[in-house]
Amino acid sequence: MQRPLPKEARNGALTQFMERVHLVNGTHEYAYRVEFVVLFGNMLSDVERLGDVDIAIRLQPKADGDAKCCPRGVVRSSQARSRSRRKDFPKCI
Repeated sequence: MQRPLPKEARNGALTQFMERVHLVNGTHEYAYRVEFVVLFGNMLSDVERLGDVDIAIRLQPKADGDAKCCPRGVVRSSQARSRSRRKDFPKCI
């Protein structure tokens, strides 16, 4: 069970997330861009402490057509898998 996050910590986590969104959208290194981000749940309230931050995103391929996008995604997935400490990291099909 997670310990509740104070307001400062969740605001910091949200700021870091949005910085990563701008990084992903600002480079051709990633196969997709974040089209939009939606914040929902208790984060929108004035509650002082909460257990998580609820975020939904919509991804959009950066390249036109799967032929350009897919190889880039395979490379990024392979790189992420090689850096992951998780033994069950999903494999790209």
